[in-house]
Amino acid sequence: MTFVDSAETQTKAILPMSVFMGYILSDVVFVTVAILMKGKFEGDDGGFMVHHLAILVTWYMALTKRSCFGFCIGPMMCEVTQPLLGLRYYMAKYKYFGPIFTVNGLAILVSWWVFRVGGYVLLQGRSVFNSAGLMMDDPLRVLMVVNWGIGGVLQVFWGAKILMGVLKFLVPGMNKKKTK
Repeated sequence: MTFVDSAETQTKAILPMSVFMGYILSDVVFVTVAILMKGKFEGDDGGFMVHHLAILVTWYMALTKRSCFGFCIGPMMCEVTQPLLGLRYYMAKYKYFGPIFTVNGLAILVSWWVFRVGGYVLLQGRSVFNSAGLMMDDPLRVLMVVNWGIGGVLQVFWGAKILMGVLKFLVPGMNKKKTK
């Protein structure tokens, strides 16, 4: 993965990037509708919206400039975890906490650390640092690097939260508060 995009890479990347952009846009629409129905932002709604709108702007720039397609692979890999997160949301909402809930939690933990931390943060980070000399010649590349940096910190933060949640569930006594 590099910032250098061959004609072949560009041709092959347009369709998946366009589909991904549609997927992100549909997420924004669903969350916007949910916020309007609730009449307020809850939880991580604000962060979610900023994050997804930043992706839409970046992808639009990449598609219109026909640039940085190689860099876009890492962020798209992150969404491999999304079906598991969606399933978890609905299981919790409808209070199903059976064996599938546990297996789903473990699958989220593993896939998060493989795709989001390993693939996005580490592999994409290697691409960023290997291309350091190319970063400042194009505002899109600077935006990509800034988005990667913020996204990388968030992936590790959320990955740690997921790990702690799984440990609390699996390790007896870890969930109990200490009393003085």
